[in-house]
Amino acid sequence: MIEAFNRWKEGVKEFVPEDRLLVYEVKEGWDPLCTFLGVEVPKGKPFLHLNDSDSFRKLI
Repeated sequence: MIEAFNRWKEGVKEFVPEDRLLVYEVKEGWDPLCTFLGVEVPKGKPFLHLNDSDSFRKLI
């Protein structure tokens, strides 16, 4: 599955113009996302992380 995902991701990168595509990992937080969208980083708002380990354990 990882190999298939990586092939798909590379295909997307070849198809979508670089200035219209953000290759992003959630662990990067607000900065790259807000920069790409052209908006300010929310002040005093922690980055959303609903799928972190602690939340997952509480859910189970």
